[in-house]
Amino acid sequence: MNKTIKTKVTIFVGLIIFSIVILQVIFNIFLANPYFKAQKSNVIEQLFSQINQNYSDNETNLYNIVNHREETDNLQITILDELNNVIYSSYGENHPFPPNAPLRFKNEKGRVIFSENPSAELQVNYRTNEESLMLHGIINSKNGKRFIVIETPISGVKQSAKILAKFSVFISIFALLFGGFAAYIFASKFSKPIKQIDEVARNVAVLNFTKKADENLPNDEIGRLARNINIMSDTLSQMISELTSANQVLQKGIDYQKQIEKMRREFIANVSHELKTPLSLLLGYSEMLKNDVEGIDKSFYYDVIIDESKKMDQLVKSLLDISSIENNLVKLKKENIELGEFASLLTAKNHVLFAKKNIIYNTHFENDCCVSGDKIHLEQVMKNYMINAISHTKPKNMIKISVNKQQDNVVFSIYNEGENIPMDHIDKIWDSFYRTDQSRTRNDENNVGLGLYIVKTIINAHEGNYGVINHDGGVEFWFSLKSTN
Repeated sequence: MNKTIKTKVTIFVGLIIFSIVILQVIFNIFLANPYFKAQKSNVIEQLFSQINQNYSDNETNLYNIVNHREETDNLQITILDELNNVIYSSYGENHPFPPNAPLRFKNEKGRVIFSENPSAELQVNYRTNEESLMLHGIINSKNGKRFIVIETPISGVKQSAKILAKFSVFISIFALLFGGFAAYIFASKFSKPIKQIDEVARNVAVLNFTKKADENLPNDEIGRLARNINIMSDTLSQMISELTSANQVLQKGIDYQKQIEKMRREFIANVSHELKTPLSLLLGYSEMLKNDVEGIDKSFYYDVIIDESKKMDQLVKSLLDISSIENNLVKLKKENIELGEFASLLTAKNHVLFAKKNIIYNTHFENDCCVSGDKIHLEQVMKNYMINAISHTKPKNMIKISVNKQQDNVVFSIYNEGENIPMDHIDKIWDSFYRTDQSRTRNDENNVGLGLYIVKTIINAHEGNYGVINHDGGVEFWFSLKSTN
């Protein structure tokens, strides 16, 4: 079973607290008594050294030296001269040595040994018969040798050690309980941001970037980790979003290339079809003229050859013009054009086309409809619209041509009475060589099946818009360009 960080931290801190408590109990039970004895021995030896350095037989002086130690460290001090007379005693008038006390300077078994370099030793006090720490030292003063006895009962030390050991047990229990609880709280608080970071990481792994780690953490390793994983999440989200957008663009490009390839094949097929008829006529009529066949109308044959040659020339020019615009081989020569005046002049110039088919037309051209464009190509667009309208309008029917301003755009439109364009053909009529009536052949000298496709190409190059609207009893073609005034 996998343990959580909270559990691991709680166990780890708990083990540390438990180890410290166990060490404290061991020390108090087994080492406290020797430690206290060593400390007490050090105090006794320090006092002897202090008396040795500042010794005089003056009782007041001696009192000032030893009084503090007597009270604070529970020491008893006795100073004797060489005749066993008491110079100073913590016991007052009581003689520190009872009659059965061992004699001094006897290096025999059971006798007290005084030394100039004494150390505190644990022995039975010959005055109280209790185990005590005792020091027997000699000081060489100007009045002769002085014998120093410093003692303290060991029972107090043992009692202190026992009390401390007992008290440490209660302290240890409290430390374990409180420490365990504190470790649990600390582990919970410590692991909370890590759990949040883990949750963010798991969401990032499944590409969910909505989860965020708390950034209001201290500026330590965990706080920096939280902020960095948020940065990583945002960066990945942005990169995936950009990658998705790039894939969409790429997919559109692939789809567009497929569409272009399809159009290319259709274009080649249509061009082949369009050129097949005039080429056949040219070939047939030319062979008949070459063979000087009797009974033919040579003048008519020459006219057919010339007419078909003109149509082929118009087709090739149109294709070259479209290709040049689409591939940016021809740079548009834009200038400021008053489209109303320009359309009026073009309509007047081509009125013969309307008259030839006995079509009624009227115009409405507003003033101050200025645009930026290439005159030659815009004239081609408007003429193609006119030819398209004329070819689909019956004699004595109406064509309406207008130029007007709509908000920030100038709109050219031409309406002709006639049949509506089927809805499933609306988007296709702008393709090259497309006809709503697929069985219809070219019966107009200017109709090569590229009129509306040329319109689309030129208007796109001008960054304008174009379209067609079906009305009751007729069809309206239009294009719009940005107004310059």
